[in-house]
Amino acid sequence: NNVDARQMRVAVAQSLAQWRDVKCDFTDVGVVISGDSAGTQGNYTLQLRETPDAKPETFIGTFNIEWKKRNGQWKMAQASGGENLPGVGEASETGAY
Repeated sequence: NNVDARQMRVAVAQSLAQWRDVKCDFTDVGVVISGDSAGTQGNYTLQLRETPDAKPETFIGTFNIEWKKRNGQWKMAQASGGENLPGVGEASETGAY
């Protein structure tokens, strides 16, 4: 399920804007570069709460980002992961460059 990069960014921002005390940690992040292409992958732990008094909710998952170098700058080409994030569902975006 691919969506426009702009739509994905808006959906994630709107989803996270409703939460409080957002904390995100990344682990086991790896980067592979081959010419004008690169890949970044790893794990994340996202913790947030719906209201100041609510118990924190924790979401754990993986991410994968593909990059392309255009005119000397790295641009996101495709991203996936975050399927378990609130309000995001199947997270995959393409065409960001």
